[in-house]
Amino acid sequence: MDFRGAGRVQALSRLISSEKLADIACDHAYISIGALLSGGARRAVACDLNPGPLSRAARNLARFGLSERCETRLGGGFSPLRPGECDQAVIAGVGGRLAACIISEGLETARAMSRLILQPQSETPDFRRFLHGAGFKILNETALFDGGKYYNIIEAAQGAEPAYSDKEYLFGKILLDRKDPALAAHLAGRAEKMRLFPQTSAELRGKINFLEETLKWLM
Repeated sequence: MDFRGAGRVQALSRLISSEKLADIACDHAYISIGALLSGGARRAVACDLNPGPLSRAARNLARFGLSERCETRLGGGFSPLRPGECDQAVIAGVGGRLAACIISEGLETARAMSRLILQPQSETPDFRRFLHGAGFKILNETALFDGGKYYNIIEAAQGAEPAYSDKEYLFGKILLDRKDPALAAHLAGRAEKMRLFPQTSAELRGKINFLEETLKWLM
């Protein structure tokens, strides 16, 4: 596939192992296409709230010869799905707050999935807290750069686990435990940008020190 964000989409597609995938807020349906082409999903349902993206999704599926294996449905969140229809769901490319709303509004359907594959574009620490509060366990987390931008991919399923510390919610417990190199590179970049400020306040200096201490532990 040749499109913007291909690295992120391929990373998401590799995590999918589904009989029938729900691609929520599918936009161009690239994740469905990637999962179907790689064999990660046998079938898929691509859902989007807006007709424009859904039309583009249908054209893309036809271009790859996948129209019979992936149905497009208009509707918000999990609402276009029948109960128990899909065994896994992916929600990617939307802000963490919106992803949390989608899951909250379709909580029964979301909890019935064997796995949720989630890539929040923002508010990731709060999104991790939301998952725990909503009764989900974080099974794994992947960090990567695509087009110079840092992304987190979270795999979750219904279940309980101990609450994280503030730092673990901020950066991802699994990534910290793994001493993930992409996380380390991301923190190094953030610290370097902060050092370029012409005047460093005590608050900013404290943030830089916090990042540097975390980096030392990751190395």
